[in-house]
Amino acid sequence: MGLTWWITTVYGPTSDSAKADFLQELRVLRSMLEGPWCLRGDFNLIYRSADKSNDRLDLRTMSWFCRFLNDMGLEELYLNV
Repeated sequence: MGLTWWITTVYGPTSDSAKADFLQELRVLRSMLEGPWCLRGDFNLIYRSADKSNDRLDLRTMSWFCRFLNDMGLEELYLNV
């Protein structure tokens, strides 16, 4: 029997007021999936300041996203070119 894994592609909301709900929806989705999960796309969130092109950081949403990544056991896959 083969391994079943899941892939989800997202485009996250740009509105700060919708970002917490977006992450919660992903948490609910994950709870319904068994096995490995690949989550990819544009989250419209960052978890580290180096990913920002200016110095205007929203530490609250950065904290939400970092906690989400940790809770879900997700790791960033880096593109090596």
